[in-house]
Amino acid sequence: MKPYLKLLGLAASAFILMGCSFNGEVVEPVEEVVIIKEIEPKQKRAAYAQAEIKKREEYKDTIAQHVMRYWRRPSSAVEGLSCTVKIKQVKGGKVVSAKVGICNGDRVVQRSIEHAVLRASPLPSPPDPELFDRNLIFTFKPRD
Repeated sequence: MKPYLKLLGLAASAFILMGCSFNGEVVEPVEEVVIIKEIEPKQKRAAYAQAEIKKREEYKDTIAQHVMRYWRRPSSAVEGLSCTVKIKQVKGGKVVSAKVGICNGDRVVQRSIEHAVLRASPLPSPPDPELFDRNLIFTFKPRD
């Protein structure tokens, strides 16, 4: 739809909503129609965005679980370990770099996680190619 037609439609809807006169006739307000017209697309976009976020989080969880299989837990690893891991990958899941960000583990633990990510290469492919991200951040939280 052309933008000016959409604007004209909204202006007419607002005019009717207020119960104003149109060609000398008083028009009854039709609030429900206007509300449905404006809210329905917003709800669809919000639902789509939520679904995309969920898929992306599931993909990150898959990567974290994959990396976990390659991790050799150092003796200095504390219970409740949680580290943010930043990776760079190319198509096909080959890891180019891995860097631990915020982490409650010491330097030995951080290095062990970075090495696990590199050993885990190539990473699993996303279920939807649109989810692929060259720069990916996930949380590494081993089960205690």
